[in-house]
Amino acid sequence: MLQNLRPNGSRTALFDSIKFCLEKFEKLNQITPHCAAQSLYILTDGDDNFSSSGNQKQYIDYIKKRSKKLNSIIHVIQVGDKNLSSTKDLCDQLDCHFHHFNNGNASQFVNSFLLSSNQYVQNLNQVINALPDACTTPVQPILNKRRVAVLE
Repeated sequence: MLQNLRPNGSRTALFDSIKFCLEKFEKLNQITPHCAAQSLYILTDGDDNFSSSGNQKQYIDYIKKRSKKLNSIIHVIQVGDKNLSSTKDLCDQLDCHFHHFNNGNASQFVNSFLLSSNQYVQNLNQVINALPDACTTPVQPILNKRRVAVLE
């Protein structure tokens, strides 16, 4: 499917897209609380040049605060080479994971992307498995056997 994507848009509302999704995550979390991180994957053809309102710094601050509060991991996947360096810089400012592919490397990108996700899960499982087992024996109260005498 990715092989057939053509980056030919002229208006990219990247900030609005991320903001919209984070608002949906927030509503979802109000209905069903999540403990694990939620991942957001956004396909784009370039940096933001068409978001509705606000300046770039306001959007960046909003997205960083909201994604941290929601424990969300944002992946921006750029299709094609248009505005590549500015999209990368924007992702750095937003603390997003940046990925890129173009027509010639779509299948390699998919394989690499899937392997990196699997490696992340494997590393996480190793960390979890290395944690000590929880103590399940009941805690015994400490009895103080000293007696206090009352002086009259």
